[in-house]
Amino acid sequence: MQKIIENDLIQALAHLSHGHKLLYRILWEMADEVGVVENDIGMISDAAGIKYHDSDFDAFGKRVVRFGKTQFFLSLYLSRHIKTFDPNNPGQRRVWRRLKERWGATKEDMEPLYSRCRENDVLNLLPKFPDYHLDENGTSPWLLAYRQGLSQAAMVDTPYGWPESIDSAFKSYMKARLVRCEKIVTKAEKNRNLLESDNVLALQRTVALFIQEGFSDFQITKAIIDAESNNWSVFKIYEKPANPKKHP
Repeated sequence: MQKIIENDLIQALAHLSHGHKLLYRILWEMADEVGVVENDIGMISDAAGIKYHDSDFDAFGKRVVRFGKTQFFLSLYLSRHIKTFDPNNPGQRRVWRRLKERWGATKEDMEPLYSRCRENDVLNLLPKFPDYHLDENGTSPWLLAYRQGLSQAAMVDTPYGWPESIDSAFKSYMKARLVRCEKIVTKAEKNRNLLESDNVLALQRTVALFIQEGFSDFQITKAIIDAESNNWSVFKIYEKPANPKKHP
């Protein structure tokens, strides 16, 4: 990848010393395909011919942020080399390979990179993503839709007439699952924890079927409690009905 330096860099860094200007240029030259430089002050100092200290890297504001103790991230680097993230662009193959190697970010799930940038308040400096536009809070459309589905699921009330123990256990189960699901930020987790109003209604039909087949209140309540403690998306009863009902 050809190194493209920032536009108007001289003016932008005019307030910095010559040593810091040189340091920024050295970091830019040492950065990999996604703008990361390993935090090796000795190697960086040798490349510049100046002995730098850890505090020197804080002179650039949001241009250089720290990803943990091991990496410096040049927040403007990617946007200077690519206008948009495009998984179908052959010229970006090395970028996508490095994104996955560095943080496990993929075209299906950029959250590992976005979360790091969000923590450092530089999310708005990244290239745009054609099919992954964020809202003003940096939340992706699929996550917004998922959380909207959770809100709809929370509005489904239990059927009238259920025994108190079953009703209470079901409401506790729903509350616990919703709390867990609201913490989800990756597509892989979301796909394993689908929870919309239709899912809630299906669970209620399962309980109705248990009641119809003659399972006791205790058996059904225990099945719901087991599902809550294990974060299951289904209710399981392994025993036979306590009061089996015969059907014609």
